[in-house]
Amino acid sequence: YYTVVSKKSVLSAEPGVKYYPQLTNRRVIDLRAMCNIISEKSTLNSSDIIGVVEALVAETSRQLKDGRNVKLDNLGTFSLHASAKGKDQPEQVTSKDIQKLKVSFLASPYMKRLVKFAKFEKAKNRQKK
Repeated sequence: YYTVVSKKSVLSAEPGVKYYPQLTNRRVIDLRAMCNIISEKSTLNSSDIIGVVEALVAETSRQLKDGRNVKLDNLGTFSLHASAKGKDQPEQVTSKDIQKLKVSFLASPYMKRLVKFAKFEKAKNRQKK
């Protein structure tokens, strides 16, 4: 679902207001719900699936901390990125300069193809201004 939002155009050659679609009505589905759905489509029970997914999460974090990117075929690749303070000389750089870590996810080409043909519907009576 999408709503229509207005945005002032400041960088455009034609200043004014433009209208854009904005995805809306996003709901969260949690691990247990996902595992229940998968369980209904397989011979595994949801407890088994939850255990495997929790082990996957734990092992993914270990592998990221060990400096590996984690590629899950058909899903995508997880990688770890650091933000740091810059120094004038290479010998001044230490691990203490790393300020923030971020986990990134890059969807696989297969996953991108699966969502490419999503259909959109205007949310009724929810137009934002």
